[in-house]
Amino acid sequence: MTWEVQRRNWSMSRVVGAKLFELTSYRSRMVRYIALAIRTIQVIKNERPNIVFAQNPSIVLSLLVLLTCRLGSHRVVIDEHNSGIFPFEGKSGFLNIVARFIVRKADLVIVTNQALADYCQRLGGKAVIYPDPLPRLEPLDEQDSQSLEDRPLTLIFVCTWAEDEPYNEVIEAARSLDPKHFQILITGKYQGKIEFAEIPESVRLTGFISEPEYVDTFRKSDGAIILTKRDNCMNCGAYEAVALEVSGILSNTSVLKEYFGDAFIYTQNNASSIYSAIKEFSERLNELREYLLRKKKQILAEERDRNRYLEEVIKNEL
Repeated sequence: MTWEVQRRNWSMSRVVGAKLFELTSYRSRMVRYIALAIRTIQVIKNERPNIVFAQNPSIVLSLLVLLTCRLGSHRVVIDEHNSGIFPFEGKSGFLNIVARFIVRKADLVIVTNQALADYCQRLGGKAVIYPDPLPRLEPLDEQDSQSLEDRPLTLIFVCTWAEDEPYNEVIEAARSLDPKHFQILITGKYQGKIEFAEIPESVRLTGFISEPEYVDTFRKSDGAIILTKRDNCMNCGAYEAVALEVSGILSNTSVLKEYFGDAFIYTQNNASSIYSAIKEFSERLNELREYLLRKKKQILAEERDRNRYLEEVIKNEL
């Protein structure tokens, strides 16, 4: 059960063998919550599942599933994202209480790394680690790649313009880049976040684009910039980059460095560090791609073992 469309939901439902229900609405917040809550309860009632998996966020969905399933005999597994465990970056006291309640009362929570697992277990929850499965995306055929001799190096900044993404810092770093040699494509709906007139020549805002166009733009890019201010966040875009065989730049956090290793360059989330990382990436492009291809093979091999482990945990714990 999910109240948004996200790639991890597609992958995880495949891994655990669960039917996926993506319930979405574009109404005002309160009307949307009521409509989605009714549809969620109807799905659970009609499907009569033994286990309900729910994504957090939404914290409202996770709480609703937990309370609804407690009235029946359904087991509950919450796929806890960083922003579900720490809603609104941990700034809301009330939502923090609800988030901790969900962790404690769920039969099992799935998290992406050891740091989050340790936190959930300290709260009294049962946690299992499962990083995002690599999405099933086809990389660009090498025959279709274009030489850099007559065009700028293109990097896609995977951005949703969320609070944890240092988009202002990326734009500031881009001001120092020669547009003849570098182009930064920034994805997502930027309206209300930044004025178009403030964008330097080396930056192009794609705005919202369809899923096929996003994937095509990503695979044709020379590199990716995927940044977060959250310490224990595993960016979905990083998994997409590995699947599409596009190396790039990640934030310098221990969880990202431990998992992705030397397949990426790591940067602090400030303009000068991001600028230096972009310049370093341009000089190590071919080397990083080789590291990335090796990392992709390693991750795929580890996924097979991880799938068996998750299957055993669900069978034994639930």
